Amino acid sequence: MRKIMVLILMVLVLAGCAGRVVLPSTPQVKEVVESDYDTVWEAVIQLFAEKNWPIKTIEKVSGVIRSERLTVPLDHLHSKNFKCQKSGFLATEAYKTVEITIFVREKSKNRTELLITTRSQKLDYYGQNSWWMDCVSLGDIETEVRNEIVFRAGKIERNE
Repeated sequence: MRKIMVLILMVLVLAGCAGRVVLPSTPQVKEVVESDYDTVWEAVIQLFAEKNWPIKTIEKVSGVIRSERLTVPLDHLHSKNFKCQKSGFLATEAYKTVEITIFVREKSKNRTELLITTRSQKLDYYGQNSWWMDCVSLGDIETEVRNEIVFRAGKIERNE
């Protein structure tokens, strides 16, 4: 019995010494769009409206728009597009979240730069306890957002 107790204690001590997994940095997707600043900004706003993404920050002058934390259900296609820190082996994942930030910068009269980044986390739980773990996107969400904005910017007509 004593040997079993010592073995259990050693396992618990070793498990407590395990460090956090270091995640790679979140990808940043850049694109230079062959459209003027206002057209690209309007395309970004259209995307947020069509996807029904709540806006946390919007500053047209500085070219920043950030979503509120969006829930990504476990059965959603994008749920697999994250690399997350690992919890204990008994923990269960509840869901993931992502915040999308888009920077719009005028490069010249008809050229505008987009920079798309994300911040993501997952909620794990065991029994009555829950905690957030950091995740990083594998780049698919940022690429999809970029493609949607570029597509919309090409469809917007300007009456000038």
